[in-house]
Amino acid sequence: MIINALVIRDGDGERRLGVDQLPIRIGSGSDCDIRLPGPAGGIAATLDALDGQPFLQPAGGSSLTVNGEALTSSRRLADADELGFYGSVIRLAESDGLLSLEIVLEDSAYVTRPPEMPGETDVAEEEAIAPAAFRRAAEVAPTQTKAPVFKWQQAVAGAIVLLGLLSWLLFSSKSIQFEVLPAGADRVQVRGGWFRLPLADRALIPSRSSEPATMTWRRRSRLAMSPAAP
Repeated sequence: MIINALVIRDGDGERRLGVDQLPIRIGSGSDCDIRLPGPAGGIAATLDALDGQPFLQPAGGSSLTVNGEALTSSRRLADADELGFYGSVIRLAESDGLLSLEIVLEDSAYVTRPPEMPGETDVAEEEAIAPAAFRRAAEVAPTQTKAPVFKWQQAVAGAIVLLGLLSWLLFSSKSIQFEVLPAGADRVQVRGGWFRLPLADRALIPSRSSEPATMTWRRRSRLAMSPAAP
């Protein structure tokens, strides 16, 4: 088989080389002219021509095969030869002095493929997607959402207000002690003032009360007392 040119076809397209551009490197290294997926990037073999006849020369520990046989020494190539490299295939075809090298990577052991789920095709065919009905915005009635009622927050707020009012009354009131003469009165009553809190012989009365407080005991004697200004 005598050649005067070769063409390389792969996933990136087609490249045409003359015999004077040989040799070319085949392997997984970044410096290879025909780069194939595989381990330990390097050159597996070189393709050259002697007097127009193409041949392969192994490089180092070559993992390249020719028609299923390991390439261990220089070997002439012929029409319909098939080169293998970890599942990748290079098919050779000669026509009118043109050597064609077609690179096939589908079966390479170093090409990652997406996983196939069992029954995925059947499910996709059986599964039907129903179209959703279109509705204009004017036809859709607005929904009103009620604001949540937080009853316990209201109860806590009311308790805080009540405690604040009681604290203000206690701290702003004056403690007044009543001494009844002659002693022995069995009933003492304080009247007047909008707030009064009897405590034994004393009474808490607001220090700024506008209404005077009066005390009544059993003999109906009356003693008018007004709280002093603070």
